[in-house]
Amino acid sequence: MPTIMSARLHVCIVLYRPDANWLRRSLHATLNACARAISDGDVASAAIDVVNNDLSAASAVTAALDEVRHQLTPAIALRQIDAPQNLGFGAGNNLALRDSSSDYVLVINPDVEMQPDALSNGIRHLAAAPDCGMVSPVAMFPDGQPQYLVKRHPGLLTLALRGFAPRVIQALFAERLARYERREVGFDQTILGCEIVSGCWMLMRGSLWRQLGGFDERFFLYFEDFDLCLRASRLARLDRVSDCRIVHAGGHAGRKGWAHIMLFSRSALMYFNKHGWRW
Repeated sequence: MPTIMSARLHVCIVLYRPDANWLRRSLHATLNACARAISDGDVASAAIDVVNNDLSAASAVTAALDEVRHQLTPAIALRQIDAPQNLGFGAGNNLALRDSSSDYVLVINPDVEMQPDALSNGIRHLAAAPDCGMVSPVAMFPDGQPQYLVKRHPGLLTLALRGFAPRVIQALFAERLARYERREVGFDQTILGCEIVSGCWMLMRGSLWRQLGGFDERFFLYFEDFDLCLRASRLARLDRVSDCRIVHAGGHAGRKGWAHIMLFSRSALMYFNKHGWRW
């Protein structure tokens, strides 16, 4: 286990035409959380890689990073990586993290704003629980409504209902959907031993990341996080930690248009083919 004097954190944020306001908020909060983890003695240094999957937006991403560079300290590095093409979410993270030797790895979306102590509390949880390999946070939507990032291994009907069914139909399957989202546990309570957590914010041991080989790049978008979690859960425990908190503005693939629906469906097919079909 790393000591406080030597522990290193590697953060990766993958972008594809992000909302400029949320990107600035996410970068600002991420730098604050890294600084807090360093000042609290949980890590000695942090490297933040921002992977831009859209070359046409390179200058805009550079401008956003320049706005927060005043927050950098000698212990925090911030780097922009412009991918030659849109690699997708998993491959974008792998590009930055493939050769990482850090003790902790954080994968975070550009529409996530974490609390200043989220990283410190997550790292402390990992340090105190040797059998835990990954931490997921308690999350809320920007309007303060709870967001359920912890899931059970889904069935086909569950995904169809949750992603595309009108609310009147969803209401008929409320118990099934609640079970899928682990709603039997209090929204903001710690869960020790999760099957699946969201890829919008994943804090894990660097050794686990390397053992897994990163994301399966066959998933261009959607379900790469589900796949990673199922593989990770065979090696270590995945926990949701109550004092690790974020605001997440994303989700709702079914409301993003036909292109996202097609990507979602393709990745779902790949996921079930890999991990087994269930109704």
